[in-house]
Amino acid sequence: PFTVDSAPWELRWTTDSNVDVGLYEAETGRGIVGLVGNKPSGSTLVYAQRGTFYLTVSAASDSAWDITIAAPPSIEPSTVSLSESVVFNGIGLQSTLPFTVDSAPWELRWTTDSNINVDLYEAETGRRIVGLVGNRPSGSTLVYAQQGTFYLTISSNPDSVWELTVSVPMPP
Repeated sequence: PFTVDSAPWELRWTTDSNVDVGLYEAETGRGIVGLVGNKPSGSTLVYAQRGTFYLTVSAASDSAWDITIAAPPSIEPSTVSLSESVVFNGIGLQSTLPFTVDSAPWELRWTTDSNINVDLYEAETGRRIVGLVGNRPSGSTLVYAQQGTFYLTISSNPDSVWELTVSVPMPP
């Protein structure tokens, strides 16, 4: 088991094949979340999870892997405004760095080589607010009545490459 006193925290992994990693509460054994969905080396942020945990790792029997739990290098939210967009790039299942939007509506644009799901979470509490993209290829959507500091979780095929842009559209 390991203990995490602050969130978000970063899970980094290296492997010579694909791995699945699950997060569990040490005291109860309750499954919290699947952190890595059958993908090779990478990293993801884990929000609003503090306490003592253990991980389960599923990999091919002859695979070497290494997992590191650490504070992320920078967790200062990026600010989205009329003049500043935020762009996130990734592969497969990931959570983004936090971003702050002080006006609504704001726009989420995405490009991908397959279908993805994108969910919006409140950064401080980790509370899921809404699913923004449901199993769709590239596109965009406007997000109304949501202002504050958020992060996104992206679910896609393990080898799917994606890019998300958060911006404030020009008023009509």
